[in-house]
Formats: sequence, C-alpha cells, structure tokens
Amino acid sequence: MKKCNSCNKLKNESEYYAYKRLDKYGNPYFHPSCKICVKNDRKEDYNKERKNKLRRNRYHNNESVRRKRLNENYKRLKCLVGDFTQEEWGTTLHLFNNKCAYCSKDLKNKSTVDHFLPVSKGGVNTIDNLVPACKSCNCKKHNKDPFQFIKLDAIKVNPYLLVFICKNFPVLFSLALHHFL
Repeated sequence: MKKCNSCNKLKNESEYYAYKRLDKYGNPYFHPSCKICVKNDRKEDYNKERKNKLRRNRYHNNESVRRKRLNENYKRLKCLVGDFTQEEWGTTLHLFNNKCAYCSKDLKNKSTVDHFLPVSKGGVNTIDNLVPACKSCNCKKHNKDPFQFIKLDAIKVNPYLLVFICKNFPVLFSLALHHFL
C-alpha cells in the first residue's frame, strides 16, 4: 500500500506507474501520484494548452476581438496622467544615441516608448519617466520593476541609463549604482 501525493488515498502499488529503474534491493520506483491522478493532471494540462491556443486563434482570426482589445488599450492610454511632445521624445532618443536603454541595440526608427517606472506601479506618462526600448525588451520588461529587469551584465545596458536615473530619480540613484557596480 502506498499513499498518493495528489489525492492522499492509500492505494495498491498496481495503481501506480512503475519506473524502469530499480532501487538497490531490486524493487521498482513508483510515480508519487496514482494513475488516475496522473491522467487527470495530463487532461488539465491538455485543456489549458487547448484553451490558450483557442484564445490566440480567436484574437488573430476575429477582427472584432482584435478591435475590442485595441480599443481597451487606447482607453487605458488615454486616461494616463501627463503627456510629452514629439520634440521631447526626439531629444530623449538622441540622448540614448537611438539605442535601446536596456540592451543598447540600435533602434533604426523602430523604437517603442517604455515607462521606466511602470504606470501600473505608480509611474507617470511624462518625458522624465520614458526611455526608448526595442520591442523585445519592452515586451520582456512588461510591468516589472526596472531594477528587477536590468541584468547584472552592465556591459549590455545603455550607458546613458545611469545618467537618466540620476537626473530623473535621484532617490533611486544609489540603488542603481548598486546594480551597475
């Protein structure tokens, strides 16, 4: 008799999957969960994958769903406090040498606006909180704390990012130095 880790019921060893590997006494190792629980877990995983696939297909194949999501994003961005001009954004791009603030990749007119301190975590939509980022870094950063996202590999980080932090977030400057040095 063996206790299943998933359902906590005592069951016969025949109700468990046996591994091919044997212990030092020649007895087989058994899966920690019974066959029924393993099958249920596999079904749940399959259903999650299937739901995600259906959701992705629904977004890509249905114009109204795409439009609805874009409209929600537009409304969310419209409610942001603060704004900036194209001239200010151009100056910021120039200060970062038209390179991504996080990986120093050359942007070649494909920059995205990234909120250094995420709006969802109290950041504002002013030029003092915006940095240029490649689409890849902007998607990876999502709404993470900037210091969580910045790798300890300071060689990749745009050198102007430290100046940007010092100028716009003096309180965070000592924390930034700790991450870069």
